[in-house]
Amino acid sequence: MVLAELLESEVPRHIVMGEDASKELARILRKIQNDDENNNTIHMFFGTKTSILFENKIKSLVEEIKPRLETYIIKDSLVPSLEDFHDDIKQNFASRDLLIAVGGGRIIDSVKYLVALQLRKMGMRVEYINLPTLTSHDGIISPYIFLYPDENSGEKYYGDVHPPLAVIVDLNYLYQHEDLPRHLAASVGDTLAKLTAAWDWKFANRIKGEPFSDFASGTISHAYDLLKSQILIPTEKSYQNLISTAVKALLISGVVTCTANNIRTGFGSEHLFALALDDLIPRKLLHGERCAIGTVIMAYLQDQPWKSYKRILEEVGLRLSINQLEIDPELIVEALRQAHLQNPRMYTILGEDGISRKAARNLLGEIGILE
Repeated sequence: MVLAELLESEVPRHIVMGEDASKELARILRKIQNDDENNNTIHMFFGTKTSILFENKIKSLVEEIKPRLETYIIKDSLVPSLEDFHDDIKQNFASRDLLIAVGGGRIIDSVKYLVALQLRKMGMRVEYINLPTLTSHDGIISPYIFLYPDENSGEKYYGDVHPPLAVIVDLNYLYQHEDLPRHLAASVGDTLAKLTAAWDWKFANRIKGEPFSDFASGTISHAYDLLKSQILIPTEKSYQNLISTAVKALLISGVVTCTANNIRTGFGSEHLFALALDDLIPRKLLHGERCAIGTVIMAYLQDQPWKSYKRILEEVGLRLSINQLEIDPELIVEALRQAHLQNPRMYTILGEDGISRKAARNLLGEIGILE
């Protein structure tokens, strides 16, 4: 008898994407308030730059529903600073209040961490909405939290929280960012990372008996098909279409993560490498950039079509060679050797002992990262 796959999911109630999508914020808030008889407070969180650019715009969008509104600026997203920040504001929240994160990945992950702290320290679940002004990874929708513990350490995984109640991606906000091409390329890197992560997950299922979701794995491939059709197949392209496609792919992979309720949908050997590399060169590369390098490496090891993945990444402008990255080649080798130690309990293509220095050098040379 074939057993049915068990899915226990919690996904965002509203996902809106498009030019001027932020105009839907009031409608969504009104619907949420209609579900709740109390007129509760909306707490809005910005970064220093996003406060200047977007605070007045967002306030004007929600004026018609006349909410009680509190605004905050997150100046420092290091974990100790967020802990202190939460201590200062934790009494401000009621259980039916709503938080809105307006900004890039740093602000969104910071708000997710505040939500997690509110549950852990106060025993209170608060809902939140993500309104990204930049998309360089799928943190805009996924429940997982990546933050820096201090100025000198690399990015670390800080667990998860329930998914956002809504995600609103206004493409006009994205267009305004001065470094959009780099962040757009990083988002493609984080999307392709799901392919090597899914392979690792199935590998762990075969070798270690770890539970696996065919549904989640199959859906992830659709995000890749979107990117492939937009980037590799000769069609009449536009930069706006590429941005829209990359965001759709991120949203698909993020929803799959929520549906499967398992970090393995998007976190495998490529992310272990990305974390190891950030330990060696903190903050030099974006999360999605590091994942992109890891994806090409692990796709080669997994006998996946790594050349196609690499071509997609190069087409969107991702730097993949040592000369382009301006990184000491020994650090790439060392990150690959140390990757499996980032989470020894997570079984991946790297195995339990990692790979040797010689094998790492040969591999990196074969795929053109070391030239």
